[in-house]
Amino acid sequence: MSKHILIVDDDPDILSSTRSILEKRGYRVSCAENGKAALDILSEHSPDLILTDVLMPQMDGFSLFKEIRRAYETSPIPVIVISGRGQMKDSFGAVGVDRFITKPFTPQELLDAIEGALAGAKTVDRPVFVRSVSKVLLVGRSDYHVQLHQMAALAQEQGFKTRLSTSVSQAVASVIEEAPDIVFTDVQLDKPVSEFMEVLRHVHGFSSKPVIGFSYYQTGQLDDPLSRRQVLKIEEDAAAFLKAGGTSYMGRWVDQAFIDLCKNHFKAQERV
Repeated sequence: MSKHILIVDDDPDILSSTRSILEKRGYRVSCAENGKAALDILSEHSPDLILTDVLMPQMDGFSLFKEIRRAYETSPIPVIVISGRGQMKDSFGAVGVDRFITKPFTPQELLDAIEGALAGAKTVDRPVFVRSVSKVLLVGRSDYHVQLHQMAALAQEQGFKTRLSTSVSQAVASVIEEAPDIVFTDVQLDKPVSEFMEVLRHVHGFSSKPVIGFSYYQTGQLDDPLSRRQVLKIEEDAAAFLKAGGTSYMGRWVDQAFIDLCKNHFKAQERV
């Protein structure tokens, strides 16, 4: 069966011309004039790839991308951003967009990007160690939203369905509604992490699931007295996190440490 592509753009001429290019290549195409309309389509259909503009009414491309990555069902879908603002490429790359195309583009540039993104969805550069789909919840502060999205992209590369939360109330709601298999949380949140852990450990079915703490300070900051005090505060919060029921504290976030912790946990689950 031919691949299904969703195009999201508020310019009807671009929608029409892009649709024509893709249909001539054999793709099945759906169109939406903004992010909100795209989400309505995604609630009923799961395309193989999404092409989206950035500046659109009602819901822009960045907000749409966040919603796509936030939902378990749509998070694995490759997303290509198309924009006349080439300076936005690095920002979208930082949050995990699969490809970025600068307007104007040629039909061949578009097709090459689509074929590359679809091929990337089939091949995984890093070894996938989770055979069944597992759910990961990442909890952090809103001022680290770029880092959180980078962390989410890494989790998705490993085959996880991933949700992000930037507040304690949002995280608790996600645990209740989505029942993640493992939670990674910053030990410094909008509310004391001990309160967060106390609530989590009383959620039905979550009392024994792993909750891993981390922090996001940079070691280079330790030369500054103020930063050293901040690190001491992080250590105090980490101790409170463990005392309140946290499974373990990994220290400063490191990608490989995250991968190793997940490997150990899910390998142990497979042996049970």
